Amino acid sequence: MTEALFDPPLADGVYLGLSIEAYFGQECRGSSDWMTIHKRKLGWWWSSPYNPHRKREKTAALNYGSALHSIMLEGLDAYRRAFAVQPDPDDFDGLVKTVKDMQLAMAKAGFDLKGTSGFDKSQWAREMRENLPEVPCWPNIEAAFLAEAGDRPIVTAHDDRMLRLMHKIAVDPERADNAHIRRLLVETESTPLVEVTVFATVNGIRRRWRFDRMFPALTMDLKSLGNWGGRPLTYEVGEVLARNGWDIQRADYHEGREHA
Repeated sequence: MTEALFDPPLADGVYLGLSIEAYFGQECRGSSDWMTIHKRKLGWWWSSPYNPHRKREKTAALNYGSALHSIMLEGLDAYRRAFAVQPDPDDFDGLVKTVKDMQLAMAKAGFDLKGTSGFDKSQWAREMRENLPEVPCWPNIEAAFLAEAGDRPIVTAHDDRMLRLMHKIAVDPERADNAHIRRLLVETESTPLVEVTVFATVNGIRRRWRFDRMFPALTMDLKSLGNWGGRPLTYEVGEVLARNGWDIQRADYHEGREHA
């Protein structure tokens, strides 16, 4: 039986709180599709869901983008609830990781290791958990973390530090260089809508839009423009806009706002 390419269709309309998986599960055209069609023409198919052999984006990259949206648009509390931050081995003094590490720790504590020659890593981790719970053991730490994380997407400790730093820089009231972004993120008179999804059928084509944060007169998009090349932003902007087709995205999102 062939696996369905898309989820059952959702009705045209505006959705708040729709998951990113449900959003991309719809058979719709979004701004990324129009930009890819413009750049690659018929080559768009190869990176579309219609190609059963396409390479999906790495989960870590998708998680990072979602986490960035959460912490910057909804705040620290929402970010903490929605994402699980991986433990950092550097945070544990005396950490044991390998089977040899666990054997040495058990022997140093005076335990008899007879009959353990056939133990695999999971069995040694169990011995550490039961007999030396005070010694941090990485396999046990990881297992406890995954159990606590549940279905929440995982963010690495490194990415978590970067995300928190970006959030702090953006909203820190002691900084003089972030007044404009503070007014957009935390000092608004009303609560702006975040992650707003819109579906509409236009000329027989199912369309979709997902707005990071909607204001009465503008839409905030966190990731569209970044000076990844390290050159002066005044030089980089024109090239990035043209190369990535952001003018197409902006026109498409303008139409999406009208439908919303």
